Amino acid sequence: MNCKYIIFDLDGTLTTKDTLKDFSLFALKKGNLSFFWFIFLMILLKIRLIPNPTFKRLYAYFCLKGYNEKFIKKVAKDWFNVRGQKLIRKEFLGDYSVQQGIIVSANFDFLVKLFAKYLGIKEFICITLEIKNNKYTGKVSNIIPYGKNKIKIVTKEFGYEFLENAIAYGDDESDRDLLNVVKKGILVK
Repeated sequence: MNCKYIIFDLDGTLTTKDTLKDFSLFALKKGNLSFFWFIFLMILLKIRLIPNPTFKRLYAYFCLKGYNEKFIKKVAKDWFNVRGQKLIRKEFLGDYSVQQGIIVSANFDFLVKLFAKYLGIKEFICITLEIKNNKYTGKVSNIIPYGKNKIKIVTKEFGYEFLENAIAYGDDESDRDLLNVVKKGILVK
């Protein structure tokens, strides 16, 4: 099966576990106390009181609001160098110059960019945060690429032909819609 494009989910697909959770615990251990909210929000998510997109919006508000963009990017880079690189599944380390790779993730850009750069993947779609005066406002500035929204966003950015000529990798039920519309969808376990 000849496909021109590869679409990757990040958490649990390219990586062995949830990167936001790992990053948040790293930031908390470094003394950034607002990340304590992450634990409470994660409990709400796990017992299904809030869906993933709501979790991400609340995370942006309670954990990131007021932080300087450069500071969060530095903490993220420190985390990536110490922990993040080790979370990448070995089978996805490779050359993506032959096929155009893209990461489509319901994770934040300050994390997704690090993985994309490390893997040599030039394109990514993820959560973008609103910034004013170099500080996070606590608001998400785009549609969260989760579930069916992944299809809408990829189609808007690249056209439906992109999906028709793509292999997609996902690990979660929320990736199922995307995996069903591409030329070949692969569920990673």
